[in-house]
Amino acid sequence: MSELLTYFQSQQQSMIDLLTTLIQFETPTRDKAHVDIMGNYLEQQFKDLGASSVTRFPQTEVGDMLLAKWNETAPGKPIMFLIHIDTVWPLGTLAERPVRIGDDGKLYGPGAIDMKGGITVVLAALRGLKERGE
Repeated sequence: MSELLTYFQSQQQSMIDLLTTLIQFETPTRDKAHVDIMGNYLEQQFKDLGASSVTRFPQTEVGDMLLAKWNETAPGKPIMFLIHIDTVWPLGTLAERPVRIGDDGKLYGPGAIDMKGGITVVLAALRGLKERGE
């Protein structure tokens, strides 16, 4: 088993915890205030993970956009992660469909698969690079 695989297997619980935290943010597309709350959380996560810059692009009707960069002056082609933080679920859905791990071992909750799972993978990858000094 590769060292990288072993590392990420050891991070499984922290990734479950992060995904659960992200799902707790209800972020309906048209609810700027709620989307911005999660945006604030992610902005801090990016800074904690060593982003060399985080730029906020304020929006009037939808959540603000963030551009986070790492190693901006490094040679070679950059890697881009593109994520969205809004969901189709209206406010109150979390009370009706709380986060849970099913009998099948899968984690369920509003936005778990579409985008909050993707955000978890991106943040875990960035954290892994930072912790491993890569």
